[in-house]
Amino acid sequence: EDDVAERLTEVLRQVQGVVNMAAQEGGFMTDACLFTASNRGALAAEALAPQAFHGPNVPTPVLTVRPQTPDEEALLRCYASAFLPCDLPNPNDLLRNRLGGRFTTLFAAKHLAAYTAPAFFPEGTTITAMPPIPKGMGFYPLLPGEVILGHQFSPETADLTTAPVRLDEGRLMHTMFAGDTGFGKSVAAIRWAYETTLRWRLRTVVLDFGAGWRQLLNAPGLEEHVDILQLWPNAARPLRWNPLQIGRNIDPETQWRAFADIFGSVAKLGVKRQKQELLEALRKVYVRAGVLVDDPDVRGDLQWGRVQPDESGLVGEAAGKGITDLLPDQRQQLAVFRSSRVGLADLSKEVAAKLSAVPSRDTMLSGVLEGIIFRLNPLVQGAAAAQFAAGPNTLAIENLGKSFGNTPDSGRTQGWGVAIVEGGMFLDDFGKAFLLGWIGWHLYTDMVARRVHEVKTGEPLLQIFFEEANKIFTKDGGGGGEDDSGGVSASQRFSDMFRDARKYKA
Repeated sequence: EDDVAERLTEVLRQVQGVVNMAAQEGGFMTDACLFTASNRGALAAEALAPQAFHGPNVPTPVLTVRPQTPDEEALLRCYASAFLPCDLPNPNDLLRNRLGGRFTTLFAAKHLAAYTAPAFFPEGTTITAMPPIPKGMGFYPLLPGEVILGHQFSPETADLTTAPVRLDEGRLMHTMFAGDTGFGKSVAAIRWAYETTLRWRLRTVVLDFGAGWRQLLNAPGLEEHVDILQLWPNAARPLRWNPLQIGRNIDPETQWRAFADIFGSVAKLGVKRQKQELLEALRKVYVRAGVLVDDPDVRGDLQWGRVQPDESGLVGEAAGKGITDLLPDQRQQLAVFRSSRVGLADLSKEVAAKLSAVPSRDTMLSGVLEGIIFRLNPLVQGAAAAQFAAGPNTLAIENLGKSFGNTPDSGRTQGWGVAIVEGGMFLDDFGKAFLLGWIGWHLYTDMVARRVHEVKTGEPLLQIFFEEANKIFTKDGGGGGEDDSGGVSASQRFSDMFRDARKYKA
């Protein structure tokens, strides 16, 4: 059995089939030429041509043949420029060049069509399927919306196109910018804040862990609508704020419990003991100052259970009237006013007083209280003690970003603009994380309270940007088990915020 002879016979019979087809349907003596500008291009062409042209009823694989000499190359170019087959013979042709020369091949009509108009290349019996493009990953050149955030990349070529990425106000939602350092997260977020604030007249608050957002001071169209406040001591524009002052529209007991949840989470206090001790210490501070106006201990107190002389004008009632008989709004005014007299220093002193009374043998409780004091120290010592102390000249944090001029043409009665709170580099990471997280909770909760009670409708939407959010939204500390304080974890509070914010247009 001569395998080579059998294979040669098979090939020659296939060639015979092509000749018969050409005799019946017509055939063409054809040169298929690929001209390249470099040797590298010629090597690529030699590899790509056999891959592109193959299939059934082809006697032999497609072969690429190079001219042997510069004279042959020049002659081949002359024939090609005249669109004529080159008649150079092939000395190794078994058929003695009867079906074409060195660069020429006999093609039936359907074979020639694949070279001259390759609309479809059959892939044998292979069936290919392209899955649908995932939703949101396609190319949408006609996006609706007034806000332009950038330009789209083509999913086909990965090239940057001129099609704008637009955002419609009805599609405004929570967005996370995630990526490594230098990938452009802040640039994208700043563009988002600038465009949405300018086009839709929003009240935007930026809680900046560093100091990278101040470039908005020079943003065109936002003149006199950008304000910056800074957290670190001795700053040029310090934020004078008492973190323990009750929000004007926030229930005192809600704020009392939320403070322990968020401070404890950012400070990584133990849930079972440290957070519980912090919660109890803050309760004593608030009760002693008459802040928890709905607490039985306050209502039954001989002093704080009644309207004081300096509170009479505030609530419009005579001094000595029981606070139980006041309206809810009047009691809220009392809580805000009374809380302005207590601050973080009072809380630290309360914890220190309990520590001093702990028996020396109770090392566990001593460690719990010392951990709380250690975390409070950066906010109650040095220049920070004055910046975040109680007093009458503090900013009501719910008013952050409301001091800009009104814009009657916008259809909204309140001021709009960008308020930036900078953490900077001169305050420790814990202090920045807690203060920025606490501000965010205050702003959101105040907005929700006013939406629920329909207070001051028609004001701009509030949007909050958390820079370096991973340092603020941390898991609760250890301590074994769930929170027994009656509250919820800080992570749960913030997740509730993100889930429900659109409902309250905040």
